[in-house]
Amino acid sequence: MVMTPAGRSFAQRFERFGRWDEALKIPKIFLRTGSDPMYRRFPSGEIAPGRCHPHDLMLRRRRAFPSCRHKLFDNKCLVARDTPGRMGCRSLLKPWRPTYRREAPSPEVMQGDTLLIKSGGAAALTEWQHHFARLMPGLRVYGWDDPFVDARNVKYALVYQPDHGRLAHYPRLRLILSAAAGVDHILADPALPTGVPIVRMVTDETRERMSDFVAFAALAIVRDIPALITAQRDGRWANDLTGRLARDTRVSVLGLGELGSAVATRLRANGFQVNGWARTPRSLAGVKVFAGEAQLDALLAETDILVNLLPDTHATRGILGRKLFAQLPAGASLIQVGRGVHLDRQALLDALDSGRLRSAVVDVFDVEPLPSDDALRRHPKVLVTPHIASTVSYAARARQVADVLGAHLRGAPLPFVYDAERGY
Repeated sequence: MVMTPAGRSFAQRFERFGRWDEALKIPKIFLRTGSDPMYRRFPSGEIAPGRCHPHDLMLRRRRAFPSCRHKLFDNKCLVARDTPGRMGCRSLLKPWRPTYRREAPSPEVMQGDTLLIKSGGAAALTEWQHHFARLMPGLRVYGWDDPFVDARNVKYALVYQPDHGRLAHYPRLRLILSAAAGVDHILADPALPTGVPIVRMVTDETRERMSDFVAFAALAIVRDIPALITAQRDGRWANDLTGRLARDTRVSVLGLGELGSAVATRLRANGFQVNGWARTPRSLAGVKVFAGEAQLDALLAETDILVNLLPDTHATRGILGRKLFAQLPAGASLIQVGRGVHLDRQALLDALDSGRLRSAVVDVFDVEPLPSDDALRRHPKVLVTPHIASTVSYAARARQVADVLGAHLRGAPLPFVYDAERGY
């Protein structure tokens, strides 16, 4: 493209030539005439009425040209009346408006503060740094094993299964952020520094992914997918496995927190009869809610599929055991997406073998990765998934962390802080 020579302003060129196309030095081959308004040139010697004053056009030209991606001036960019064209994502025929971006703390506020990351390994560090460079440009982001990190500058730690005793080595640590929805992997550290808030990872994407997974698992159980997979492996044409209807199936959700409420709502939208259980009374549209220990037995008696989304507390460890399975109706099924310590694996195997339980979808285990020779992997009534029910993208987690750090800098209340008294 031909640019205005140095030392001669657009206004001077306009006064000399009297035409905006001459002032901009646009080759006339690109100013075609014709009936198509896309290619109609402006009247000779004048600017389109109501379009641009020469000075205004000059300002727009300066804004658009540096980022123009066209090799030559294009008809759509400069002369289209009815369909204003665009250059470099800005229009020459419309008033330019700034693009509003997410507000982030100024680099001065974050200067020197360090975020240490242990999630995804070295392979994921580049992606983490890319997201935080956009969201919080003044924040220094280092990998967990970086030998050049100054421990005195580490103010935040985003971790999954941190090495025991490591977090206590940072004297200025102000926040511990879990890279997962649970915090049991952090609490397992016997030398965990006291007085430092622990923030759980709960995002809109977390809710959506968990809801998707549980809806998939419930529909798989309703349509006998575990049995169909076994028939496929055995080479059987099992056209008698037609399953049942979602509307005739009672699904009970243990735990109606952030994830449990989202899951119950999604199951209701998919046509299931949905029950829910919480420690304290609450209401949820379309869901029959049971509350407290006194009503747990009543909930279990009205359950065809049990979904576990309880937090990890002393009261809930081992809850998915022989006693609970015996209280379920014969032929019920289990979806385990809570914590690994909730499930007694041997009790589950015995319940499946005896026919007390019809099938199970298990995503979370007390030992991970689950050993390759574990009996649950080979059981024909079990569908095993590798703890991926609510795995969230790095982009969504980085946004959540940026929101939490922003709240911390402003002195605002922090979201999703772990409460030791409640256990979650």
